[in-house]
Amino acid sequence: MTVLSVARIATQNLAAFQVSTANAGVAFALQNALMGIGSQASMKVTTGLNVANLLQVAITQPSLPDQFAWPGDWVLVTDATYDAVSNTWTVASTTQAIVYGIGVGQIGTRQDFVNTFTADTPLVWDAAAPTVTAETGAAVTVSFPAPTSADGPWTWSYTLTNTTAAPKPAPPTPFTPTNTNGVLTTTIDGLTASDEYTLTVTCTDNYGNTATSAPSNTVTATT
Repeated sequence: MTVLSVARIATQNLAAFQVSTANAGVAFALQNALMGIGSQASMKVTTGLNVANLLQVAITQPSLPDQFAWPGDWVLVTDATYDAVSNTWTVASTTQAIVYGIGVGQIGTRQDFVNTFTADTPLVWDAAAPTVTAETGAAVTVSFPAPTSADGPWTWSYTLTNTTAAPKPAPPTPFTPTNTNGVLTTTIDGLTASDEYTLTVTCTDNYGNTATSAPSNTVTATT
């Protein structure tokens, strides 16, 4: 038995949008395009999840289960291009709309989409202030949430300030955090016991956009 390495003859175009009332026009344009190739799609503004004027997306396609998307979910559209000027989707017979979201039976979650695809979209990162915890051995553990936008992969740096000995922040230090279910952590060692520290974390996305957290809580390094 032989397994061959193959390549797709026609390059696959991928496009995606996040469901929101602001993107209602994009969703309705997709509905029209999908119906033109025999897929059933419905977009409606409704009330649900205790939210008024809620955009709900329902998609029925051959060989795929019915899908429902809610605000914040991602809709990945394969073999398609989108023209923002005319708000028009160009689709093919092979086009599929795949939902990544909170609904039952989806191919993945919103975070799965963010971890799998990258898009030139605003950096969305809710890191008001990292949490810093003192560890034995003059070290600290830093934790903060991962971005929820699809503009990764991200690079990271922290700026540490020894408020006891040197109020001026040290130069930024690059680091690679560990991701556990959307919570990022890293350990910083080599601190001075009994000195107090605080820090900020800076995130840079795949397109050069940056965001810096608020200062963390202050901790005292311990032996």
